[in-house]
Amino acid sequence: VLWVAVPLDAGRMAEAAARLVGRHDFTSFRAVSCQAKSPVRTLDSLIVERIGAEIHIAVNSRSFLHHQVRNIAGTLKLVGEGRWTPDDVSRALAARNRAAGGPTAPPDGLCLEAVRYPETAGTSRESAQSCNINASENSATTTPAADRPGISRPLQAMNQE
Repeated sequence: VLWVAVPLDAGRMAEAAARLVGRHDFTSFRAVSCQAKSPVRTLDSLIVERIGAEIHIAVNSRSFLHHQVRNIAGTLKLVGEGRWTPDDVSRALAARNRAAGGPTAPPDGLCLEAVRYPETAGTSRESAQSCNINASENSATTTPAADRPGISRPLQAMNQE
């Protein structure tokens, strides 16, 4: 859980997130030290939703760049705080320059929720877990999450209201 001092606007964050879905050059959202041969990735979905006092960000893709999800989360946080607009996110993506992107969010609350492999010769090679974080008890548990397709890495941001 990432604690944020001000309430976040989940609607504006979702609007900005929609601009990142699809096949793009994500240079602005990868670590400078990223060793991937190509910065082009396809985000199948990027969902921002409010669940109580929490904002959940779920990203589905075949693969990710180094710190891509954390950099997207940090950028969406700026939008939620009103410091950036969805147009700023579009400009950062188009810049293809890490300096144009938002800050790297800390890894707190970030977890790999599911990995799906195609079935091979009638056997399933599926591995899935969900990370549930209970901030009040400062504990984490993992449970099966067979209902989520693709790879999903949610980041939970808790608002102090």
